[in-house]
Amino acid sequence: MKEVSGYVFSNECSFLKIADLVYDSDEIIEELVPAIVANYAFSVELMLKSLDVNYQNVGGPSAGLLPSTEIETNIRGHKLANIFSQLPHDSKELLKKAFKECTKEEIEPILDLCNNDFALIRYAHESQSKKIYRIGKLRLLAQGVNQSIREYFA
Repeated sequence: MKEVSGYVFSNECSFLKIADLVYDSDEIIEELVPAIVANYAFSVELMLKSLDVNYQNVGGPSAGLLPSTEIETNIRGHKLANIFSQLPHDSKELLKKAFKECTKEEIEPILDLCNNDFALIRYAHESQSKKIYRIGKLRLLAQGVNQSIREYFA
């Protein structure tokens, strides 16, 4: 199994934390719902992608000590179910098991439900975007994947 990219995972944490801060505030401001959805969905995308990355030395010292490293995810796109389906088999199976143990829910139906939320929320102002966002399920997905990776992939 590949090692989790700590850099990609820690980057994800900032999106999750800001969404949680707004979600947990005393009142959810309706104007911020698109930002909450985008941040939760993008955090899940980055967490999934952190399970399948490559590192490449791009030469030259970065801090005078270590060479600069480029981190590249192997999976492209924003659709969560598609990203999940492209993960290495062992990572996918461990995440399924870990998510079930952490949340008591299956991950795949929630991935399908929230599959394209990140892309769609960016165009929510357009008339063809009539999606209903289930923020509670998206939040469960984000927090469950985060907990699963922290507890089972470390």
